Amino acid sequence: MIKDLLIMCLFFTQQLVSQESRAIMRQGAAQCLASTSKEKISWKPATYRGLVVGRSKLADLLRVLGQPTEIERVSDGTYAEVWFKYRRRGDFGGDLVVVLDEQHDVIKSVVEKPEGIGVEEVTRRLGDDCVMTRYDFDDCLGDGESSPLYESKRGPVEVIEYRDRGIAIFYNYERVVDSIEYVSGPIGTKSSRCVR
Repeated sequence: MIKDLLIMCLFFTQQLVSQESRAIMRQGAAQCLASTSKEKISWKPATYRGLVVGRSKLADLLRVLGQPTEIERVSDGTYAEVWFKYRRRGDFGGDLVVVLDEQHDVIKSVVEKPEGIGVEEVTRRLGDDCVMTRYDFDDCLGDGESSPLYESKRGPVEVIEYRDRGIAIFYNYERVVDSIEYVSGPIGTKSSRCVR
């Protein structure tokens, strides 16, 4: 009898948490422009402290941000990137990683990893001209560790996007920001490239 009561309490608690989570998600979505169709908002390259993603070079990076805390070279054998890491130098107080396409000497992305900042704080500071987009993973194109993204209404990854400013905000189920990414174009394709 007690076991059955505990199971029922656990079930109702999960239902309430699930309803509360959905309400929070709707509240967050309401902060973004609900009436604007995503298709009407095109991606533009981000500008971060004067650095234009997809155009600015290594010399520009060093002039604007100075010497990094750490440099890491990443290569898959055919394509090389250099990650310039700056400790606690981001606009939201987090660590900053500037990814440089080594072959073309151009900034590929700027990623900030803030600590303990909620989605509401970031969108309050950036504005409500964002859109919410769901993505799924194109697993057939992955390497076992990561896969490219594609837009999917049922996808598990929800991203807040400022497409006209080249900014994508990734966050977890507690609505705490994992990363703020400044990019030169879409973070995923419109549809899956895998044969289903």
